[in-house]
Amino acid sequence: MDPMHEPAAIRAPVSRAVLQLQSDRLARHSESDRKGRFIFDGLPAGNYQLSAFAAGYPMTNHLLATPRRLSIKGKSCVRQIFVLPSSGN
Repeated sequence: MDPMHEPAAIRAPVSRAVLQLQSDRLARHSESDRKGRFIFDGLPAGNYQLSAFAAGYPMTNHLLATPRRLSIKGKSCVRQIFVLPSSGN
């Protein structure tokens, strides 16, 4: 088991992190739940950039993780796990 890529092995999920998903055509935001989970659904196929910010975004702009690029195909699911430094909590 690889703890960096297995959600069950992550001991301290970050709740209330703000996730921003952007493409050339849209921008969406979501907030992680108490278990650190988040979801974006109904997205069109395309290339996106996913960023994680501390609670309070956009009023406070504290980036928690380097933005990640991902590609979503039509009618598919993508799973992303951000491992954040403890100082970002």
